[in-house]
Amino acid sequence: LKCLLVLTLQCRRESETVLQLKGLNPGGKLPLGVLAGGKPALEESPKLREIKQTIKRQLSALSGLEPGHRIQSFDEAKRLDKINERMPPTMSTPPAQSPSTSPSSRRATNSTKS
Repeated sequence: LKCLLVLTLQCRRESETVLQLKGLNPGGKLPLGVLAGGKPALEESPKLREIKQTIKRQLSALSGLEPGHRIQSFDEAKRLDKINERMPPTMSTPPAQSPSTSPSSRRATNSTKS
């Protein structure tokens, strides 16, 4: 039972990584060969590395602040709010098209009916 829980957790993490990468790439597709490289290739993806660096920069901008810290200047407020000004991640699937109604799944359904 414990092994099953660990495996489920690992699969969920890797699935989230894949979905994150798909959402960051144009067209919602992974770069060729990334899945063939396994977990190390996914973790070392240039896009994922870029995101991690951005997050580290944003967290370092917030470091050293206490919960009751009073902002002293507009520049400080602007710097602290920079994380909220970023663009949202791109959608891997347009809202009007869910994975269950995608052309590839319809083709697979139609080919099995023939």
